[in-house]
Amino acid sequence: MFMTPRKIVFVVKSNTAVTAPTFSPRSPASSGGRLDVMLRSIIVALLDPSGVRRHVDFYAILGGPPNPPITLHFIGEDIAEMPFSENELAKIVLKVLRGDKIRGVELLKKDLIDCIKDLIREGYKLYYMHEKGKLIDCSYLRNPAKVGFILGDQQGLNTADERALKSMQIEMLSLGRTAYLTSICVTAILYLLYRCL
Repeated sequence: MFMTPRKIVFVVKSNTAVTAPTFSPRSPASSGGRLDVMLRSIIVALLDPSGVRRHVDFYAILGGPPNPPITLHFIGEDIAEMPFSENELAKIVLKVLRGDKIRGVELLKKDLIDCIKDLIREGYKLYYMHEKGKLIDCSYLRNPAKVGFILGDQQGLNTADERALKSMQIEMLSLGRTAYLTSICVTAILYLLYRCL
């Protein structure tokens, strides 16, 4: 059985994902401002073959029109079930954006920096994942009881966000010099966490 930190959090910002219930769950990529990138990342972060990863939380920061920012906080220990399908998860996101209450999902009117400040206050050790960062290895992952990873979408984080992270002295780590899909990064980080701990 793998040991894991007491808590793992992923914070992912999409610059384009829509912030209103105006998209079709059948086409989240085209109608949701590449919401599919976020949906795929949520699924791989929270779902494993045995069910929901109860020790993982996910902050999905939506930065697209018409009402940014909106953050969807998926709470692993509270979620009843996590769908395998992007389309089914898109239906859940649609309901939350409409104001429906879904167990284990909070809608917050917060941006990336707000969420990061909250997590730092809660005692998380946070890293910003970027191909220009230091190569990640087990030395970064063995000790924190609460560890978190900040990622961008297909466009990456904007300059203002990166400057804010630097001002908060959040260390930049990488999976190498290649830019990977966000969901692939999440999968690789989880693999390293389970291997290292």
